[in-house]
Amino acid sequence: MLNTYKPIPLFFGCLNNNFPFIEETFDSLTTYKMLCRIAGVVNNIQEYLEELDFSQYKDYVDQQILTLKQYVDNKDNELKDYVNTQVELAKNYTDEEIAKLNLSLIQFINKQIQNIKDYVDNSDNLLKNYVDEELKKVYNEIEEIATKGIKVYNPTTGKYDYLQNTINDLYAYLRYYGITANEFDTLGLTAKNFDDKLLTAREFDLYSKQILTINWCCKMYSPISGEIEPISKVVNDLASLQKNEITAQEFDNLDLTAQQFDDKNISAYDFDWQGKVLLSA
Repeated sequence: MLNTYKPIPLFFGCLNNNFPFIEETFDSLTTYKMLCRIAGVVNNIQEYLEELDFSQYKDYVDQQILTLKQYVDNKDNELKDYVNTQVELAKNYTDEEIAKLNLSLIQFINKQIQNIKDYVDNSDNLLKNYVDEELKKVYNEIEEIATKGIKVYNPTTGKYDYLQNTINDLYAYLRYYGITANEFDTLGLTAKNFDDKLLTAREFDLYSKQILTINWCCKMYSPISGEIEPISKVVNDLASLQKNEITAQEFDNLDLTAQQFDDKNISAYDFDWQGKVLLSA
């Protein structure tokens, strides 16, 4: 609210408040004259203000203040609405951007997860195929070993061969004196004749040719008996014709002591060929 103007008394040291107007240039005035002139103007203003009634402007000023307040309030509300609108827009924009970012991030993560899954599946398939191939090789080797056996060094061929083949080759080499089916048929043996031989399976496999056939490397006709006999027996029989050998019974009948026999000083050769003659003398 406005109050009535109350002038403050001024004192400039001038005796004449109504200083007359002097037609002089401002530069020609002295300092004192200038102060006195200013003091007169101030006094005139104060007299004017003393006579002025401020109450007549009170309602006007109040109305203007009210109008200004309403204007400020309106502007404040407008500014508040504007700020709220901008904040809401910023919030909505931020929410949209965050939603877009979240969606992009989720899509990126899902894509990476799918890539990892595809890579793992592909690697799993590759590994599975590799394992299946290796297992198939192992199964084939096991089946081959089960049916053909493992491979070993075959001394009869100088190469690596299946175990069964190697055993068969070695057994074939051991059956050097084994008889063939054709050779067995040519013997014309009856079942009884064969049974009378009393051959074991091992003897038949390994030595049947020597036993069932005439092996002229080991046998010959004996000039004494006329039979086919082992060469060693024929030689011994022929040698016996030239010997004066003493029999065990004849030697026992001599009743010689060990010292008496040593005193004879007979060599083994002489004892074997002329024992009867040398010991009887």
